Order: sequence, then C-alpha cells, then structure tokens
Amino acid sequence: MTVLAVLGHADQVHAQEAGPVSPRCSSPPPPDFEFWIGTWDIVNLQRQPAGDDPTWYTTGDATSEVRPVVGGCGVAEYWWGDLSYARLRGFSLRSFDAARAQWTAILFWPNRNQPGFGSLEGQFRHGRGEFFTSRTDEHGRTTLTRFTFSDIRPNALRWDAAASGDSGMSWRPSWIMEFTRRPPEALAPRPLWADSVPRCDFPELYEFDFALGSWTGTATIGAADAQPARLESHRIVGSCALEERLEIGDAFEAFEVRAFVPNEDGWVAYRLDSHRPVLQRLAGSVTGGRAELAGTQQTQDGLAVLVTEQWQWRGDAALRYELRESRDGGTTWTSLVGAELSRDAPTRQ
Repeated sequence: MTVLAVLGHADQVHAQEAGPVSPRCSSPPPPDFEFWIGTWDIVNLQRQPAGDDPTWYTTGDATSEVRPVVGGCGVAEYWWGDLSYARLRGFSLRSFDAARAQWTAILFWPNRNQPGFGSLEGQFRHGRGEFFTSRTDEHGRTTLTRFTFSDIRPNALRWDAAASGDSGMSWRPSWIMEFTRRPPEALAPRPLWADSVPRCDFPELYEFDFALGSWTGTATIGAADAQPARLESHRIVGSCALEERLEIGDAFEAFEVRAFVPNEDGWVAYRLDSHRPVLQRLAGSVTGGRAELAGTQQTQDGLAVLVTEQWQWRGDAALRYELRESRDGGTTWTSLVGAELSRDAPTRQ
C-alpha cells in the first residue's frame, strides 16, 4: 500500500508521494481509501429538502485535505468551505476493523457551540464505498443515512449523502460533493486549525489547555526501556476540538481527537494507535490540571478490556501521560504507555 507523507512543520501540511506504510502501523488496512489521500477542491450540490424537485443546485465550494495517521493505520479528513451560504469546518477519522472486515468513521461537523460526534460503518465493494448510520426519533421512526464514494478516478470522485425512511427500500439523495484533485503546483501550506472566527468558545473548551503545544521527553511501552517521545496537541475545527499525536521512538504513534460535548456534559475522545489500530471511544472529565478519560474495548476473543488515559499537569513546562488497561473489570491495571514530557514550544491557540 502506498500513502502520502506529511512534510514540513506541524502546523503546515504538504502532501507528497511516499513509500510503503510506516512500521508505526502494526496491522495495515486494505488500500480502500488510498485514492482519497491528498488535497481536493469541492463543488457542493444540494436539492430542495422536501417535494420531488429533481434539480440540483450549486451551494458552495470547499476544500478537503486527507492524510494518513498512525503510519497509515487511519485516515483523517480536514474540510473547510461554504455550504448554503454558511461557512463550515469539518473533520472525520477512519480506521479498519479487521475482525468485522469493515471501516468505522467518526464525523465531527459542529454547529456554533454545539460540538458532537457521529459515526458510520461500512465497506467497499467493486470500487464503491457505502457507509451507514441510523437514528430513531421520539416517535419511534428510524431513519437510515448512507454516505457513498463512487465514480472514483485518479483525480476526481463523487460523494453523496442519502436518507431512507423505509429500511433502505428507497433512498432520497440530499447532498453531493464533486471532488477534483488539486494539482501539486497549486498546493500551499495551511494551518489546519486556523480560523478567523472560532465556531466554539464556551468555557469548558479550555479545560485541556494545559496540554496544548509541543512536548518532548521519554516514554515507555509496557516493560520496555524508555525511548524518546514527542507530543503535539492543538485545536482544530474552529477551536471546537483538540487533536493530539504522540510519537514514541520509530515504531509507535497514537492519534486522538477529543471535544467537550455539552449534551454529554463531559469530554469525548476517539483514538487509535500502532498497537490497537481500531477507533476507540473514551469519555471523562478534567479537574484542574488532571484529566482522565475511560472506555471499553472488545478483544478479538470477546474479552471486555477497560482502558483509561490520564494526564497530569506539573506546572507550565511538565506533563505526565499514562495509558492503562484492566482485563479483570478494574481490579488490576497494566501500564501500556507512560510518558514524562517537557514543553519545548509556545502554546498554540
């Protein structure tokens, strides 16, 4: 599988052809999303929300930058542009679950001060990718939503969204994105988190500020000897979410996106790493300079494993991070990753 490398400073992304998947990905996924890596210009098309009007209307232009994370184990998308006269920012993250032979995607397209995550699951067949989610309203009516990748060519593709109220017997498309690959000579560095007007600015958003910026130090993986470590943490998607990448030595990387979700009155995160390259949901809270997020992951043999992440801020220039797991319901814990880090760059806003 061939991926595109991310070059340049952490706040400036360039896409360039690279070699095979990095050793940081212990279980490479199928190359289903290889076509999507790069920078794309988008034309948005929509139709009237009700009635039988078959006419599609151009409702704005956008840009999508898609890049591999965790050595190619995951695919992250950064989207910014106009839709129906509104300026939007969006983010998605995908990983492949080999045990179920399908892709899982989390979506983060926040309204003003209303961040929240959505998810879809699906797979590619015969060059077409279909991904589904469902929602049941207060009256018991279930609506299926389908996102489709089709007409895939080296420099163009089509994405569309459709909904069904009859268990998939019929579908009504509502949104089409026509992607055209931006040529290499037109690529330019861009801070992925830069926004002139933040979409989110409520107080809880700043609880994780102690971890923002660039950090270096040492880390251990299990009982192995300490290795050099680097942590990058910054805001994305109009300041509505935080993105974090931890690198340890040459063979380990963890990638995480997290946000304070008002509807859940707490922090929600999705992460994957070199040893567990499947999206995992964690949730928790921040108290002062200490944060803890926890979740449950099913192993391939059906065992429920508890996982916790902890951050401890030790002044403006020191941070401790630990990832632990329990296989007996929380009675005993094993440290998977432990890092002692010092700030080496100004905090990014």
